Amino acid sequence: MNRAVLLAWLGLIPFAAGAVAAWAGIETIDPFGKLVTIVTTYALIIAAFMLGSHWGLYVARGGEGSVDLFTVSNVGAVGLFLAALLLSGPALIYAVCLLFVILLLIDFQIARANYITSSYLALRLKITIIVVISLILVRIAI
Repeated sequence: MNRAVLLAWLGLIPFAAGAVAAWAGIETIDPFGKLVTIVTTYALIIAAFMLGSHWGLYVARGGEGSVDLFTVSNVGAVGLFLAALLLSGPALIYAVCLLFVILLLIDFQIARANYITSSYLALRLKITIIVVISLILVRIAI
């Protein structure tokens, strides 16, 4: 297993731990704060990272290609920022879930354009499913 794959799987730990903690009735983790805030903050950071990855892919390809990752990543970043400002709790969890699904759909497009490998796309699919399920489990439990 290469380092990128390992890090992707390790990145699931806060999502899965958040879901387990929520179902165990843990509402606050001292000294960090409310569980829902911790989980959504991590989700926002990961979503921003994914958007940045798309922007970096656009730059690395010299702006060429059939998928406008520059616009997608910038519009997504602004949307993510607005969601963080305007939403909280359950609504923010749903918004971040939606963004993760949209990012996955974009990855399907860029895989068809041969920007990413099929093995990376398969990894993204698995990771996204687990992330979204974990976030929904947090939402149901809170």
